[in-house]
This record gives sequence, structure tokens and C-alpha cells, in this order.
Amino acid sequence: MNKIFKILTASVMLIAALAIAGCGGGDKFAGNWVSTKNSTFSKFDGSDYRQLKIEKNGDSYLLTETNNHYNLKEKKIGNKGFLPIFDATFVWETKKPTQTSAKLRDENTLVVDGTMNMATITYVEKDGTLLVGKQVYSKEKEGNMQKFKEEEQKRLQALYDADDMGFYHKESFNSFGFSDAPTDKK
Repeated sequence: MNKIFKILTASVMLIAALAIAGCGGGDKFAGNWVSTKNSTFSKFDGSDYRQLKIEKNGDSYLLTETNNHYNLKEKKIGNKGFLPIFDATFVWETKKPTQTSAKLRDENTLVVDGTMNMATITYVEKDGTLLVGKQVYSKEKEGNMQKFKEEEQKRLQALYDADDMGFYHKESFNSFGFSDAPTDKK
């Protein structure tokens, strides 16, 4: 009886190990991806931190894109002659996520639904990235967003310190700073 029990236990463990090993392949598209893009409006504007979450959904994929960036909020506090004076704060904003779906065209390409096969997401084998239009996405790692925010703060602070802010001028600001919390809408 003891020998049969050992054989049965070993068989169950072998089947379980094979089942677990077979499920480990994963899906190359599924996961959290990130891309950064410089502002096209002004260099003294927050760059975008774009997050793309891809989830397998039956035969298709659910895509959720979230755009984050620092947005300059100005609060007029008075004038210096004809020059308005502001308290300026770059506030970290997260836009409302957008969702769409996509289907697998081939092993390395997703086609976004409703685009007549014009919008694709391509998995680039050589470096494990996604190509969405001209934008390159890489797997998001813990700490990526915080590192991006710190680099953006340094970049924007350097532009402020050098008074190299496009149509903004240092003398127009009473104060300048950063905030991760939404500001009052007043």
C-alpha cells in the first residue's frame, strides 16, 4: 500500500510540474508598457509619460492607455508695472485612461480594432519593445515613473534657472515649484 501511495504521489507531482511549466510561456504583448515623449508645444512644458496596459481578453486584447505629465498652473498674484506676476506650479496630472481593443494579425503584430488595419502594435523581437506608430514602448518597471518625474523636475528647473522658458520669463514668477497633488480649481 505504501509503495502505491508513493507512485501515485510522484505521478501527481510530475503532472503538476509539467502543467506549471507549460503555462510559463506567457504572452509577449500582455503587461504594462511605457514610453516618454517630449512636448511639442514648448520646451517649458511637461513631457509625456505614456502608460499602455495590454491584457489578453479571449481572442483579442484590451488596451488601456494613460497619459501623465507635469502641467504648468499659474495663479496671478498681482502686477509689476504692466507685467503680470504669477505663482507658478508644475502639477503632475494623469489624464483619463482611454480603452480600445486589438486582434492578433501575426505572432508579432496587433491590429487596433476600428482602424481598417491602419493602426498596429508591433513587438520588436531584438529588444523586446513595442512599436506603436513611431513611438517605442518598453516594459514598465517599478520606479520608472518616479525616475521620470525627478528627471522632468530637474529639466524644467534648469530651464527656469537659465531663464530659457520660451515666451515665459523668470521675472514674471513670484514663486516656482512642483506638486504631485491636483491644485485648487479657483
